[in-house]
Amino acid sequence: MATGRLIACLVGFGLPLASGVTLAHADGEHLKGRFYLNLRSGVGYGALAHETGDELCLLGDCVDFTFDFEVRGMAVPIGVSVGGTLAENLVFYGDFSFWFMVAEGDAVEINGEGAPDDVTAIAHALGVGPGLAYYFTPANIYVAGTIAITAIGAEVEENHERVFEFNAGRGIGGSVRVGKEWRLSKRWGLGAAAEAFVTSNPSTGDGGRRTSKFFGLLCSATLN
Repeated sequence: MATGRLIACLVGFGLPLASGVTLAHADGEHLKGRFYLNLRSGVGYGALAHETGDELCLLGDCVDFTFDFEVRGMAVPIGVSVGGTLAENLVFYGDFSFWFMVAEGDAVEINGEGAPDDVTAIAHALGVGPGLAYYFTPANIYVAGTIAITAIGAEVEENHERVFEFNAGRGIGGSVRVGKEWRLSKRWGLGAAAEAFVTSNPSTGDGGRRTSKFFGLLCSATLN
């Protein structure tokens, strides 16, 4: 399914080229005061980890307690940015990013060991925050960066029965995206981009941390 998304996206990018649609904005197209909307999705790869390392004390006796969990695999990103043009080619926006992944078997590690084939992990990470994008005209290549408040979570099932889950909010993270857009009309464009997204969330009460790292190739539609 993820491969199909990417192929469809790339075919979509080829259509403007084949039909002779203008490949770049004219100078000054990203004018001050214009509304900005960017919608994107694609396919990527990610890793999400839950790490603890602390002492567990009971009736005065303390022992080392460690539980490490990691899931890796293909991921699907979805993103929405809404804002406006502050100055020519400079855009300020609020951003929502969501990454979702499902992994099975040894793509799920518990305390450093791969899980059995009947184990499935469903994981997600999301971020909300402000960002800036700058467009280099006339090539219409852009660089965008976002600082975000983040939340991550995961659920592990064995034989379709839940055996472990966690959710962590109030973390910090961000993303960097580099892309290019092709003009379809005076206000709309199609684009391709590469994006990296990372999060770090404190683990309450056990001295550990929960992190995620994602990288993806995205299709986008932009109104400006």
